Amino acid sequence: MDCKKCKKEIPEESTYCNFCGAPKRQKPKRQKRAETGRGAPTSAARHG
Repeated sequence: MDCKKCKKEIPEESTYCNFCGAPKRQKPKRQKRAETGRGAPTSAARHG
């Protein structure tokens, strides 16, 4: 992986660049929402 600031090669597991000290930008991890099963049908869904 290349450092976003100085463009030098840094190891994937690095948190900071070994050359310029810039923090490695990490892709934010998306958390899946746990389904609670509490969603009651809306009045529009009950229509019929």
